Amino acid sequence: MSLFRNRIFYYLILVIGVSAITYYAIQTKNTHSVQVNTTIPKSHNESHSPAKTIHEGSQTVQKNAEIPPYVMEVLDYVLKNQKAPSRYVGGRIFENREQRLNLYDSKGDRIQYREWDVHPKTKGENRGAERLITGSDHTAYYTFDHYQTFIKIKL
Repeated sequence: MSLFRNRIFYYLILVIGVSAITYYAIQTKNTHSVQVNTTIPKSHNESHSPAKTIHEGSQTVQKNAEIPPYVMEVLDYVLKNQKAPSRYVGGRIFENREQRLNLYDSKGDRIQYREWDVHPKTKGENRGAERLITGSDHTAYYTFDHYQTFIKIKL
């Protein structure tokens, strides 16, 4: 009888464990949904107007928002020189782990993204949350909240 009780006990533990793992997986999947802000914080530029949020395939982006001029200057430099401006950090691979940006271009080729700082690096200071992302499919995005929201830049 003791052996039978042990087997039932282990079976119950197994069922409870699998149930807990399944519940956790479902909860984790639901909490990783994309959160999109619909405006750029006023601190960046008082004249920013609200942006329209749209869905493009698997990505959520904002279009027609005003991009700060310093972001456009960095983008222009990067596009012309294929490197970050002096004193800026940039050119590293952006892995798009959360898959908030498209994975493939219109030809079905995998898009490789690179990230760029939009402010010069100051020794001993945090780099901040703003980044510029460029894609091998000739797209560019601005994020002011460290990859939570992407604003598509019209090139």
